[in-house]
Amino acid sequence: MKKGEENQFIEFLDGLFSPELNAETKIKLIEEHIDITLDQEMERMVEEMCNLSAGVMNKGIEKGIEKGIEKGIEINRQEVVFNMISKNFTDEMIMSITNISKEQLSLIKEKFFSSEKEK
Repeated sequence: MKKGEENQFIEFLDGLFSPELNAETKIKLIEEHIDITLDQEMERMVEEMCNLSAGVMNKGIEKGIEKGIEKGIEINRQEVVFNMISKNFTDEMIMSITNISKEQLSLIKEKFFSSEKEK
């Protein structure tokens, strides 16, 4: 394969696997670059592949959002515990109000006291 052909092939693959292009555009891309006409069954398969990749991408986005929400909740909980520690709440009160375990409280306290030392 010559250098120019390699670039065209890479551009073809890039377009074929691009989540931004719809099935109709990908079908035209296949027909133009491979010089074949797709029948209805092959077109249906391309559409399925496009739907599958969109579904995978959407699931990835959903998981990312869920992880972000979980992280935000954890950061907020930690800030609440930091405030409670600085207001001299007892460990029992903190665990009861925030519904965290003794182990979780110990980890948060380690962070709190190490950040206090840095100030």
